[in-house]
Amino acid sequence: MTRRSRVATSKRPPCLGPEFLIHRRVLLDALIAVEWAFTGRLLDVGCNDKPYLHHFGNRCSDWIGADLPIYAEGRTHADVISTADELAFHTGSFDTVLCTQVLDDLPVPERFFHEALRVLKPGGRLIVSAPQFSVPHNEPHDYFRFSRHALLLLAEGAGFQTLEIRPQGGTAALVGFVLTSHLSILRSRRRLVRWLKGFVDRLFLTVDRRWFKPTNTIGWVLVCEKPGLGQGGSSRW
Repeated sequence: MTRRSRVATSKRPPCLGPEFLIHRRVLLDALIAVEWAFTGRLLDVGCNDKPYLHHFGNRCSDWIGADLPIYAEGRTHADVISTADELAFHTGSFDTVLCTQVLDDLPVPERFFHEALRVLKPGGRLIVSAPQFSVPHNEPHDYFRFSRHALLLLAEGAGFQTLEIRPQGGTAALVGFVLTSHLSILRSRRRLVRWLKGFVDRLFLTVDRRWFKPTNTIGWVLVCEKPGLGQGGSSRW
């Protein structure tokens, strides 16, 4: 069976963690809203266990994962061991580059955007997500948080044209995420914490979807494009 047929027939269930997690749900929702951008040969940078292959793999002809085992907690499904700021691929190798929740762990995130531009074909698309709010993680390699303006600045500074930018949930989702992120104070009550997390996640996600207010958000999903031959680098957003 070729890699292409494996991508098209993947039956692996969605990876949202051992229990429902609101920040992963709103990220998935934002990616579904831009699923039109998934196409052709795709490079998944910081792929971990490729949680989005199940959802978008049938839109792509090939799904190549790149990651470092140290960040995947032994679950990596990477096809190639590679850093995000020095991608181990030839210039113009991909139609799509996907990078979710990796930028905050890079000491110089600008390098990733330049590398993504390099490995994309002309007219290829970059789909990148980054947190605007997050609890400390991956320490000491936890460096940045990103507003929408920061993502636009980085992408357009590297030469991309912006196509779309979407929030990862609204204010209610952010409040729910903050609450569940601090339930660790009840560490000795594991069953209670698990139940509370599930309850808070579902409650605040329901509120967020019914009364969506993107005045504040957990993070952003940006879709941008490498200019085609003869195109300039100005933004279309």
